[in-house]
Amino acid sequence: MFFVMLLKPFLLLGFLVIGYPITYYVRHKMKDGRLKRLLLRKIS
Repeated sequence: MFFVMLLKPFLLLGFLVIGYPITYYVRHKMKDGRLKRLLLRKIS
């Protein structure tokens, strides 16, 4: 259980590092459409 608590911040950082180029590409390079709106929708 302790190790899970220790790893959570690193996993979050990893997701941000991997996810940022993807969102940048979607925002700037992808043509407008339903898929782009779906990908840029805020996750709630």
